[in-house]
Amino acid sequence: MGSAFSIRARRRTAAQQLALLQVKREISATDPHGRLKYIRDFSEAFRDYRRALTDTELKQHYAAADVILVGDYHALAASQDFAASLVGQLVQGGRPVVLALEMAFSRNQYALDEWLRGETSEEELRAGIRYDDEWGYDWEPFAHLLRQARKFGCPIYGIDLKPRGNMRKIAARDRHAAAQIAQIRRAHPEARVLTLFGEAHLAPNHLPQWLRVLRPRDRVLTVLQNLDELYWKAAGELSDSIHGVQLTEDVLCVFNATPLEKYESYRIYIGKWRTQPGQPDLAPTFYNLVDTFLRSMGLEQYSPATGGHSSALIEDYPEVYLRPGAEDFEKLLAQKQISASDRRPVLEKLRNQGCVYSPKHNLLLIKRFQLSNAAEEAVRFVQNECRGPACSNGPWKGSSQQDHFYFDVVDRAFTTFGARVLLPHYPVLRHHDFRALSGRPRAAANTQTTFSQREHREMVEFLVLHKESEAHARLRSELPRVIATGIASTGKKREFLVRHLGAMLGAEMHEAYLSGSLSKRYLRTLFFRKTHLPGAAKKTYFEIARMVNPAQGKLF
Repeated sequence: MGSAFSIRARRRTAAQQLALLQVKREISATDPHGRLKYIRDFSEAFRDYRRALTDTELKQHYAAADVILVGDYHALAASQDFAASLVGQLVQGGRPVVLALEMAFSRNQYALDEWLRGETSEEELRAGIRYDDEWGYDWEPFAHLLRQARKFGCPIYGIDLKPRGNMRKIAARDRHAAAQIAQIRRAHPEARVLTLFGEAHLAPNHLPQWLRVLRPRDRVLTVLQNLDELYWKAAGELSDSIHGVQLTEDVLCVFNATPLEKYESYRIYIGKWRTQPGQPDLAPTFYNLVDTFLRSMGLEQYSPATGGHSSALIEDYPEVYLRPGAEDFEKLLAQKQISASDRRPVLEKLRNQGCVYSPKHNLLLIKRFQLSNAAEEAVRFVQNECRGPACSNGPWKGSSQQDHFYFDVVDRAFTTFGARVLLPHYPVLRHHDFRALSGRPRAAANTQTTFSQREHREMVEFLVLHKESEAHARLRSELPRVIATGIASTGKKREFLVRHLGAMLGAEMHEAYLSGSLSKRYLRTLFFRKTHLPGAAKKTYFEIARMVNPAQGKLF
């Protein structure tokens, strides 16, 4: 049974539910299928769960099944990535694995067979199964799944049937898929069949029912992904370490994305299909994240922006550009008369994370879209607007190394906090993770090939010592050698320390916000702090640290 929806759960999900209202409104206006009985059969079948499952328990359920029906949300790459990871996991169990897919028609099986034998290229496979014409979703997530199966020597079968767009014929597709799976089981009796099929097909009276008729003795397990109803109900108890729940003896649901990620991915596809062969308009997605964060924190998008602006904040929203390559962005920035020296850091960040907000030019550039990166940049935009343009150039001229270091750390903390408000499962390594790594320096070094074992050990030692000391740290000029050396570091080492120290504080801020020990009123004031002034960023860091982590610790 799902947990009671506590105050903590409401705070954890409030921003997402707010953001989803606009997204779902747009989708329902474009896609009428959600009101059809076939779709309602699915949404009404899975309203609650029995209990949360550990990773070990999930693996035990997978290992006991003959057929695993995985519900696919086609527009969400995380959905196909889960199937790809499951292939590797199942193969390690020692039992042969066969992959059965909705994305390919059974009549085009020859194209899959030729590719598996190495007789054709991936592009020829894509053409042979008429992927772009018949499927229409991004190739790469599905191609990754295909490569994973071929890597482990798994046979791959297409099990779908035309016509896909005709809802009156959808039951025939279920019957056909069940017959194909039954045929695969007969051809590979020792194998486990992993099937990836659209989630709506996995209602108990759809594909699973036909399969039970044809293969009554097979142990069939249905694995759903990211169901909204279950996600909201589990919000009060799900932590970063719990990834799934059990609904019935033969139905599970795993969580690898949030509802906001799921529906935004579909909205982006709708925009893409409308504008082909052009690029989808991602501005509504970004603006929705900004609006949601503002409302979640009690900030008003229609109030005047700070820093001397007289216009409403909403009028200062950045221009959003989606381009396929770095050369396109180089031309765009040049056309906007942005100097080469200013273009360089923007393009570098764009290469690294695929999405960047430039406060100096009020531009959002997107090369590849991920909602987590877009959430980060939405928070950066809000922070920049609240603090004013004086902060956008970094600490005051003549500021100390400590000022520069803590300015960047506080920026990272605020960004992480905001991203976790929008996406509660936004990943962050915690203090206990680094403390565990400090006891295994060799293993730690292997996780970061950029650094030597000694360098990585020193960085982990810095993070552990900083976190364990900061609760009662007095802002003295004389710091322990490890801390002073880390603050004075440069390049990739400094980036590592800033990113993780700031992210840990941001995650702690989010936990304190959920528990109610950090109020919205106080959090709002943080976004207006003039952290570019001498000493302000460091003071802000330790002020927050003492509030979110009052545990006893050693003094610096």
